[in-house]
Amino acid sequence: MDFKEISRYTEYGRICVDIRLAERYSGFVRQIIFYRGNRVCIEFIGFGITDEQGYEFCHTFSSLEKAINVIEAFPEKPVSAWINHTKTGEYPDKPDKMDVKKGDEILRQDISLGKVLLPKGNLFKPKLAFRFK
Repeated sequence: MDFKEISRYTEYGRICVDIRLAERYSGFVRQIIFYRGNRVCIEFIGFGITDEQGYEFCHTFSSLEKAINVIEAFPEKPVSAWINHTKTGEYPDKPDKMDVKKGDEILRQDISLGKVLLPKGNLFKPKLAFRFK
């Protein structure tokens, strides 16, 4: 992936550049999504949920270059190693055990204590909270 591909996708919508199981939060996946207007969100969404309700931490950057630089340092992968999950549709394999209720409790607690692993600089702020039942 490169700057041009991210720019092309975000011009008309969004691009997911990273998706993985959120190991600490059972039943959740963590996604990194770039949106139009240099907005980037780190999202924690229940496994297999397609309506994107979950927990989001977002920041709008002054440029796409700055957004890419910050995110490159977060999963510690250069942009050239990122995968366009919007294009490929790749999704993590379902874990053997999931406890969404427990994962939700731990995630909510970490949010309240400021312990959620996010990019450095305290830029990303919570946008949406949805309680899983």
